Amino acid sequence: MFSNLTAMEAKAACCADRKCVGFSYQTGGSGYYKGNAMGGLSGGADGYTKKACVPSGQPATDPADVTVNFADVHLYGSVQVYDIWAQKVVGTFTGSYTAKQVPLHQTEFVRLTPLP
Repeated sequence: MFSNLTAMEAKAACCADRKCVGFSYQTGGSGYYKGNAMGGLSGGADGYTKKACVPSGQPATDPADVTVNFADVHLYGSVQVYDIWAQKVVGTFTGSYTAKQVPLHQTEFVRLTPLP
C-alpha cells in the first residue's frame, strides 16, 4: 500500500522493485503494488503493469503451457511429477516440467519428488 504519491512516483518505485509487476492507483495518491500481472484494478482505479510481466504471444483466453524450472524450487537431478488432480504419476523429468495447454483460470496441481 502507498499514499500521497503521484502516479509517476508510484511507477518509479514499482520499476525500481523487481518483485513489483504493477500497481493500482486511486485519485488522491493512494494505491497498492501488485505481485502478479493478474491482480486487476479495483473500481475507480487506474494502474500500470510492467510490460515484461504481461503474458505475450497469445490472447488471454487461450490455454497456455506452464513450466516449472526445478532449480527455481531448489530441486536438482531427476524429479518425479505426480498429477494430484488425476491421481497418477506423470513421469520422471530432469531440469523442468511443462504442463501443456492449461485452460485460462484453471490449474495444474502437481507434487514434485526428487529421486535419489
